[in-house]
Amino acid sequence: MKKSNKYLVVLFLSFIVFGFIEGLYPAGGDNARAMGVIHTFIIAVLIFAWCDNHALENNVESTGGYRLLAAVFPPLGIPIYFFKCFGFKRGGFKVLISMGALVILVAGFGISYSIIQG
Repeated sequence: MKKSNKYLVVLFLSFIVFGFIEGLYPAGGDNARAMGVIHTFIIAVLIFAWCDNHALENNVESTGGYRLLAAVFPPLGIPIYFFKCFGFKRGGFKVLISMGALVILVAGFGISYSIIQG
């Protein structure tokens, strides 16, 4: 498995773990918000590391500030990274795959959250 894919697996596991953790706290409570902030920071670090390794594996010369944008605001930064670094056709395909990955991440969070909520 490529190193960049390992970051995606850890990202998926973080969504499941934090779904369980946030399911323990009442919605809108201070603890749930704190867990959300912590998870957001973890997501940013993992996406930054993923983008860096993904660029190295695909021989992307310079990612510029795209990896930072991808980490800070993934819904905009990841598609921009893909389109700027891989062109319209390959970048568009990668954006579609990343949208599918987002659905899987949110589903993993939702399932683990609903298991705890009962």
